[in-house]
Amino acid sequence: MLFTLQIPFADSRPFLNSGPARLSMPSWPIPIPENEFVRCFGAVHARARGVPVGGVFSEDFYFASSAAAIKFPELGHGTVGPAPARLHPRCAFRRFFCDGGPVSRVEIGLACEGAQTLDGSGVLSAVRDILDLPTMVSQCNGSWQRQPLRRQGAHLAKLYVQATTCTAGMKQGPGTSAVWAGLPTMVIEYDTDLPHNMSEITGAPERSSQVKPDAVGGLAVGHFTLVLEGRSIGVWMIGRSRENRDTARRLRLCLLRLHAEQQVLSQALRWIANGTLEYQPKTPAADRLEEYLNRATHTIFQKTRNGVEQEALRDVMAAYDWVVSDSERQLLMQQLSLARRQLLVKLERFTALQAVNSKALYVELNGDIIGGEVTIMGTGPQNTTNIDFGEGNVFHGDVIAAGYIKDSFNKAASTSKVELQQALTELTTQVASLVEKLDADQQRQTARKLKSLTEEATDEKPDTSALEFNGKGLIEAAKTVAGMVGPVTTAVKGALALFGITL
Repeated sequence: MLFTLQIPFADSRPFLNSGPARLSMPSWPIPIPENEFVRCFGAVHARARGVPVGGVFSEDFYFASSAAAIKFPELGHGTVGPAPARLHPRCAFRRFFCDGGPVSRVEIGLACEGAQTLDGSGVLSAVRDILDLPTMVSQCNGSWQRQPLRRQGAHLAKLYVQATTCTAGMKQGPGTSAVWAGLPTMVIEYDTDLPHNMSEITGAPERSSQVKPDAVGGLAVGHFTLVLEGRSIGVWMIGRSRENRDTARRLRLCLLRLHAEQQVLSQALRWIANGTLEYQPKTPAADRLEEYLNRATHTIFQKTRNGVEQEALRDVMAAYDWVVSDSERQLLMQQLSLARRQLLVKLERFTALQAVNSKALYVELNGDIIGGEVTIMGTGPQNTTNIDFGEGNVFHGDVIAAGYIKDSFNKAASTSKVELQQALTELTTQVASLVEKLDADQQRQTARKLKSLTEEATDEKPDTSALEFNGKGLIEAAKTVAGMVGPVTTAVKGALALFGITL
């Protein structure tokens, strides 16, 4: 079995009129293999097996090994999956991709070997165990961030922006906040033709969505969503045989590229809507932004890629991946009102992908993974999300936002600095009260800013520009709720004052 985890990054630097610029080396989008390298990640290499017919972007041809960026210190000693006959993982590859623009991603492949076959619950157990594997992410100052694999997205994004920005540039703008780590995805490839007519996986989790085989070259393909600590992770399962292993590989590459493109485009649109990226027509930055938006929407809405029909895959992703909210969509169209009509039509089509029907997912509660039904109630700005876990357990609000709040409390409690711990706990308490009063469109955005602030504040060498950026965002969110701006502002200023920041 091969478990491939992807963490996508959205990079705003190509579209900023001022602030930190990305280093010109390596020469993305077409670097020189074996000659150039990505600092802190590794040298650039050519794909050993090449790219399937239909690959058109240079990132499909080249990768930089990220072995120097992330390590698995206990991989040779651990096992994953349900007891007693567990699976033994080994690292098959660690790769970093960049398209020369805003789309970058880290992909980690773990091959799992063992005598055990997995049923649906075993798949859930194995995925969670892999995401919990201890890892170390390098920092440019020579230190290491030690976290479970699923918590390393923000640290890898920080490493990437530091490694690809000149020192002088880091002092000119938003610094590490210029790169955003998107929601991860995982692809599981398993053999269906073992001896004695056995398959490595005997069944998908009950709440999986199934893709019609004729749309994916006759492969058995399923998808489910797992929420761990508020982090939504889409998991794809591809059953392959000796005859269609190449088709399975093409499908994996298609899925990973499509997920990264959709995550980065969604974040780019949020940046435009909230003013992080300013659209000023007839400027070089605006021209680069329009070029990217056109290319990204074309890639996402391609009928086929690598010989795989994308439409069926895109429909499944749209049902589970957050695109943009109603309020963000309105702001976005206002910001881009002077853009070309053809571009606006494409963006309207993309932002309409967000599903509004009930959907199923798996959530970890008190150590157990259980299935829940998510229903978005209403279509206006007062949308709420009800998540029914059965037996009368219903959560009202956004489960991802709730996870961010929980992570922030845990981060505050993890620091040994008493004054900082008290300040972050107070801030998290006030923002949690604020989030309860926001509409469903704003809950996730505000809680994410809180999580980013607490993670940065507890870092060994926090980035003050990122702290200030997220602190201002929390205050702006509080201004929309009567009675909350005072408590939240006081809590933000109290926490940032510990870093010498005055708002």
